Amino acid sequence: QKKIRNGEAFKEEELKEIIATARDMELRWGHLFDMIIINNDTQRAYHQLLNEINSLEREPQWVPAHWLKQT
Repeated sequence: QKKIRNGEAFKEEELKEIIATARDMELRWGHLFDMIIINNDTQRAYHQLLNEINSLEREPQWVPAHWLKQT
């Protein structure tokens, strides 16, 4: 993020590493994600995020009962 804020470009190797890390995260943890937003269009990504936030505010959220039990 510092590079982006400073207007610096990523090197090709850095981009490859970022992409590989993202793929690994999705393979390992993707089943835990409710949504994946790809930020290649800022306005579209913003609206997707805003829509998801709004739906979370409107719809009931459920968790397994055993998550709430104290041990």
